[in-house]
Amino acid sequence: MNRVTKILLILNGLLASLAASASDVSATAMEETSLFYTQLWFWVAVGIVFFFLLVILLRGSNRS
Repeated sequence: MNRVTKILLILNGLLASLAASASDVSATAMEETSLFYTQLWFWVAVGIVFFFLLVILLRGSNRS
């Protein structure tokens, strides 16, 4: 085996072990993180971004 093949095999083993350990996440942790869109801070952040995009688009259209 050449050097590149050995490195790829080691990398593949590391990624497989990472995937196996990531699948052990409990259901409660998944439930807590998947409901971020129900939080007030998320909608405030979305509103601020939308407002700034709207201001940028409206100011850009005034220049002719």
